[in-house]
Amino acid sequence: MSLPMDTSESMPSTLAAPPPVLPASTSTAEDVSTTDAASPVSASSPADPVPVTETPEAQFWALLKENPSDFDTWVKLLQIVEQQDKTFAAREAFDAFLNQFPYCYGYWKKYADYEQRQSGREMAKEVYKRGLAAVPLSIDLWLQYATFTDQTSKASDLEKLEEVQAVYEAAVAAAGLDFRSDRLWETYIDWQKTNNRLKETLILFDRILRIPTQQYSKHFDRFKELVTSQRPVDVLSDYEYSQLYHEVDAVISAQEKAAASAAAAGPSTASLAQASLVAPGTATPSTTTATDETTADGSTGNNHAVASATGEAAATGDASAATGDASPATSETNASVEPPAPSEVSNGNGDETAVPPAAKEGEEPDAADIAAAAAAEDIAELKMLAEQEALAKRDVKMVAGIRERAIAARYAIHRSTEEAVRKRWSYEEGIKRPYFHVKPLERSQLKNWRDYLEFETKEGDAERIAMLYERCLVSCALYEDFWVKYIKYLESTKPDLMRSIYTRACRIHLKKKPNIHLAWAAYEEAKGDVSAARQVLADLDKFVPHIVLIMLHRISLERRHGHHENVIRIFEEALAQASSSDAFNFYSWRYARYLAKVCRDLGKARTVMQTAIEKDSGNKRLFQQLLSLEMSQDGIGDETQIEAVFTAAQNSAALSQNAKQGFAQRRLQFLEEYGSQGSVLMEAHECYQKMYKKSGGGGKKRNHSQVQDSTAGPAVKVPRVDDVSAGDDSQQNNAFANANRALQAMHSQQPATATAQPAQQAYVYGAQQQQPWMQVPYATTGQPATTAYQYPAVAGQAWPTYQYQ
Repeated sequence: MSLPMDTSESMPSTLAAPPPVLPASTSTAEDVSTTDAASPVSASSPADPVPVTETPEAQFWALLKENPSDFDTWVKLLQIVEQQDKTFAAREAFDAFLNQFPYCYGYWKKYADYEQRQSGREMAKEVYKRGLAAVPLSIDLWLQYATFTDQTSKASDLEKLEEVQAVYEAAVAAAGLDFRSDRLWETYIDWQKTNNRLKETLILFDRILRIPTQQYSKHFDRFKELVTSQRPVDVLSDYEYSQLYHEVDAVISAQEKAAASAAAAGPSTASLAQASLVAPGTATPSTTTATDETTADGSTGNNHAVASATGEAAATGDASAATGDASPATSETNASVEPPAPSEVSNGNGDETAVPPAAKEGEEPDAADIAAAAAAEDIAELKMLAEQEALAKRDVKMVAGIRERAIAARYAIHRSTEEAVRKRWSYEEGIKRPYFHVKPLERSQLKNWRDYLEFETKEGDAERIAMLYERCLVSCALYEDFWVKYIKYLESTKPDLMRSIYTRACRIHLKKKPNIHLAWAAYEEAKGDVSAARQVLADLDKFVPHIVLIMLHRISLERRHGHHENVIRIFEEALAQASSSDAFNFYSWRYARYLAKVCRDLGKARTVMQTAIEKDSGNKRLFQQLLSLEMSQDGIGDETQIEAVFTAAQNSAALSQNAKQGFAQRRLQFLEEYGSQGSVLMEAHECYQKMYKKSGGGGKKRNHSQVQDSTAGPAVKVPRVDDVSAGDDSQQNNAFANANRALQAMHSQQPATATAQPAQQAYVYGAQQQQPWMQVPYATTGQPATTAYQYPAVAGQAWPTYQYQ
């Protein structure tokens, strides 16, 4: 894969913009006064007022009240309020829109500009702060805020610099790790250079060179340009400059020592001195000849040559010319000569003068002595110049070495950053919409975000992982799974940040997503903040009303913490707000069970169910639930109340005949097991017989399933009976009902004749119309007379043998 080195125009900067709450009122004081003035009532015809024309602004508010997510309508409304001078109306519109869509950074800029025009700098500054808190990754908004601060600050120069720098620092702290944050870094660096803060500029380069960004190569080139165009002492930090200076100085000193050692083994000292001091191309033939003569004879001929020249100058009356106008070649050549001892040229005050050492008190110096003194001065000056030139050359080497080492130290970092960019480049190319929009994203982009997050998580850099999640949540703000994924990541890394992510998701972007709200409520409850959990569920109930799941979670939360008065209040609210009979019946049953089992208020529970039955008397399930409620009390329950339920079911005109027959059958079963009066049992038996015969009995055969008992041998074919129970004992009740039907059928059969039939003969009886047949095994002994019947105790047990004695 080819990796572009400079892609300044290939990808846009991160955009952003987020969601608000509609205002309670869609009219303002300005609107009211305008409407009143525009629609006066005619004095001549008070009965015919002039029709009031609704303003476009009011029309848009009405539409938004019905659909707060209509982005286009919001845009049209904001276009109107921006052109007006109604500050209150404009603020209301901007606040409501930006509460609904806080990631729309462009509208934060418009809002700030409007406030600056209408109210001044401070109000605009507050808008910028709110916008940056809502969308901290917006590079454009940060740069606009920095420009605004720089242009409008009234502080002194120093304080203004600190204020602007604080804005830039906050910007890079919030969005500096963004792959597309190059414009932010470049603007910050240029601002530092403009204010001649070179050391601070290098510090910024050190930061950006470590961050994989889209234009990483450009940043490294600009860094090299800074280092090579400025003195190292002005750019590098004091510590780094000192460290590099000593390193380079040590290297140069070693080179100089090596050169001196090599020179000692080569030509004579004078020739080496000339070679080290004479600049290339500056030597003259005369100078070279004089030097050669001096070196050849080993005498001080060099001094004599200078003295001779000085003497000639003195003879012409221009002694100063002999000492001051020597050619560069002569000066550089004479620089190799050691100056005379200070005692020979000193005037006694420490100053080197032209007083000849041979001059005695009362004696006049001769011309030779004066020439020698002048030559000594020339030699000292030439030596000083040579030393300065040598130091200048050494400084050049020092500067070059320091620059080279400073760049080399950062080149390794640059290569590491380049590798990081290479790994992420394909994912970044897949991000086609890095900003927020209400339109859905393509599946390919969603997949790219998921793959990118998985890759970054494996890389393990916590700061970069968090940054990528934040970038993702700008583009994918309306997708619940990305928020949940981020929260799960934070749970194991930074759990203290989970609440802020829940808040942003549920209060702004995912107001109508139940799952993440329920997860947030569970999180707050686990943290011990029951009031916060209660508020989360209450808000969700407002956003998406009439959802049974939400109501049950609210009830369960209050019940777990013993707030029974809140449970009762929520149940009452649910019953009052029930949008259908099914919902009302459901809440009634749950409410009744809570009253009976938790509050031990069976009377109120009975009242709740009876109220539901009155509203929906044809609902068989309500009678079953009330019956289950009565029978689930301690012991066998109140027989009188249970009989009352059966009676109410039999007397209900809305229940079907089959339903009534089912209740009659269950009544018979209950009385057989728990009834206290035989007469009531006989009456129930006769009632059921009448209903059974009235229904036609028998019925057609149909396929049925085999239930093999592991202990009783012959198979029992169990009929499928309509479920008339409401509790967990429905199977047991069906088994008892089947047994009763089998006994009734056996009464209608003739006694078996005495034969030698083997035991375990099976007789098949029709239990009920349109129900499968049942095999009831029993044994015959051929003996007439009485019959003994036994009933199975629990559903699924084997049928016992029925013996004739």
